[in-house]
Amino acid sequence: MGDVDDGHDGTLRDPDRERAWIVTAIDAWSNVPALIRDRHLTVVAANPLARALSRCFLPGVNLARFAFLDAIEFERDGAHAHLRSEVAAMLRDSLDQHEEDAPFRELVGELSARSPAFARAWATEVRPRRSGSATFEDTPVGSIALAFREVWIDRTHDDVLMLWRGEDASSAERLRELARSVEERESLGAAGGSDRGNGGAGSSDQFVERPRTG
Repeated sequence: MGDVDDGHDGTLRDPDRERAWIVTAIDAWSNVPALIRDRHLTVVAANPLARALSRCFLPGVNLARFAFLDAIEFERDGAHAHLRSEVAAMLRDSLDQHEEDAPFRELVGELSARSPAFARAWATEVRPRRSGSATFEDTPVGSIALAFREVWIDRTHDDVLMLWRGEDASSAERLRELARSVEERESLGAAGGSDRGNGGAGSSDQFVERPRTG
């Protein structure tokens, strides 16, 4: 990626350096699950707390492939329909923001061929909400209901920052409990080895999205 004018004082900013700065920042947020995804919906980076919530937040995982191809539980549970709709809307919106390239064509072609659910979601005109709520099932501390918000990192719209917080008092406390356990593992050196490679021994495979009301 080349330098980009930040639009304020004409100063050129290097998107790669901007991404590296944000990655360093979110890694230090021990109590806030945070991740960065790119325009193809591939997770670029995620802090330890986000990785402990779900394997879909491991760096390198494509959120669209995970939602429509990899998460077997999505096929069993109709509650995931809203999540799939949102993921398809995020991908469509990203395509609108950028010129179509080979990775986009490959991803959409693969999903269309292998997932009837994606073909149906892709045919709709739903726009991404940029915020909502989701429940992470079977975490080491039990079910956690979280609210999320997406924020563009810069005006190139190449990278998106996704932030999570507890949606209610009990979930906020469970999130703090999970954060404490993650911090303890990191302090013992586990996160530097197996944790960073596989998302942590206690990362959740269950991710149920619920539409925000009100």
